[in-house]
Amino acid sequence: MAHVPQARLFSWEDVESCSDLDRLSLALD
Repeated sequence: MAHVPQARLFSWEDVESCSDLDRLSLALD
């Protein structure tokens, strides 16, 4: 993922643990 300032708002560990990638995609969309 390139240019994702929102990445600093959450922990990548949470993303790996959960399927928040979908939410991230929606947030970027």
